[in-house]
Amino acid sequence: MSEEATGTSTRSCGKCTACCKTHPILELAKPASKWCSHCQIGKGCAIYGDHPQGCKEFSCQWLLGRGQDGDRPDQVKIVIDNFILPVLGDMIIFFEVTEGSIRGSFATKETRFLLSVGRAVCHLPLAGRNTLYVPIKEMLLGLHTFTLNGKETVIVHMPADEFAP
Repeated sequence: MSEEATGTSTRSCGKCTACCKTHPILELAKPASKWCSHCQIGKGCAIYGDHPQGCKEFSCQWLLGRGQDGDRPDQVKIVIDNFILPVLGDMIIFFEVTEGSIRGSFATKETRFLLSVGRAVCHLPLAGRNTLYVPIKEMLLGLHTFTLNGKETVIVHMPADEFAP
């Protein structure tokens, strides 16, 4: 199954530019789910070297060593990131690169695995609302929704064996 990110990986982005679409870039006023105007899709950043600090500091979970080599975000169409919520703690976020990939086999397999080991998983599709899946009902703490990446995020209790996209 999935391997946790170690932070000691020697991986590089290569031709992957998926996060240039999925993540907001505050310094460029670029919203999430839209391609950066400086991105040369499948090649890299046209302003690399002078790119924003937020871009320089970001490393997806794949770059940090999570998963297999073939799980690179441009190949599975999902960028995996880590986020800490004040109430829920550490959770894994799946940013959809291509519409429909959040319901694909990679996202389904990884979500089931993460829920089975007690991790909260948030799906951020390109269209529609975000969903935060929590494996333990007590993690809800009376919350039903919150805002993430500018969109309403619905929180649902989802045991791993019941997850189906």
